[in-house]
Amino acid sequence: MRGAADKLVERAQTAKDVESTGMQAAEPPGGRRIDDATPVVSSAAPPGVTHLPRLPPLGDIVDAAQRGASPAEITALLKGLEGPYGKFRVEGVTLQRGLAGISRDSDGNAWITVRMRVHNADGAVVGSVERRFGRDAQGRLVVVHQYTSLVPAARRQGFATAFNRATEAYYRASGVDRILVNAEKDGGLVWAKAGFGWDTDGYSMIESGHNISDRAERLIRHGNLTDAEIANLREVQYLLSQPPETWPTPAELASRTADGRPIGETLMRDSVWAGMKKL
Repeated sequence: MRGAADKLVERAQTAKDVESTGMQAAEPPGGRRIDDATPVVSSAAPPGVTHLPRLPPLGDIVDAAQRGASPAEITALLKGLEGPYGKFRVEGVTLQRGLAGISRDSDGNAWITVRMRVHNADGAVVGSVERRFGRDAQGRLVVVHQYTSLVPAARRQGFATAFNRATEAYYRASGVDRILVNAEKDGGLVWAKAGFGWDTDGYSMIESGHNISDRAERLIRHGNLTDAEIANLREVQYLLSQPPETWPTPAELASRTADGRPIGETLMRDSVWAGMKKL
C-alpha cells in the first residue's frame, strides 16, 4: 500500500506534467481542476490552516524527500508558499541549486533548503527568503530560518510579520517541534522581540552569550553612552557570565532601558546569537 508521501509526489508530478504540456487535467472529485493556471498540488493542508491552503503537511513533504522524491517534485509541493503576505507577494519558490537543495545529515535524514523571492506591489523584487525543513535524530520536525533579506525601502513594512505569522501557524498545524534561527544584523532584535529563546544546544548557547557580551563591550567603548547605559550593559555582561539556565531571555535583554533610552534594543540590534522557538 502506498504511503502519503508517494501520493503527494504523484500529485506534484501530475501538476508538473500538466504545466509542461499545457493540457488540462481531468476534473478530480470535488470539482477542482488541475491546469496550467492553477497548479494545485494537494488538498491536504493541515486542519486550521487557511492562509496556505495548497500546502500539504510539512512532515509529508519532508518524508517525500526522505523516500527519494526529486527536487522538481518537492518544489511543486512547496509552491503553496507563494502568494500575498501583507503588501508583498512571495513568488519563485525553488530549491537551492545543486545537491544542497535536498541534502542528508549524518543520521541519513533528508533536509530541504527552499528559497523564494519577495515582490512589492509594483512587482519589483525587493528581497528573498530561505528556509530549511527536516527531521532531527529523534524524528521530530525542525524548521531553520536561514535568512530573510529585504532592501532598505521594503523593511519595517510588515512583510516579515505577515510571512512568519502565516508560516508559523502552518508549522504548528504540521506538528513542527521547533524553529531555529541564526540571528544577526536587524534580526538580532527582530527575533528577540518575536519571542525566540536561546538555542539550548550547549555550544550554541555559550557562543551566543559570548557574542552578546562582546557586543556590549564594543558599545561601552565606542557607543557614546551615558553612565547609566554603561552600568546597564555591565550588568548584562555579568548576567551572561553566570550559568546559562539563569540567563535573561533575548526578549528581556531587548526590553532593557536606561535614562529613558532603549539600550536593550541597541544591544540586540546587530548582535549575533542562536535562537530557538518551541511550538
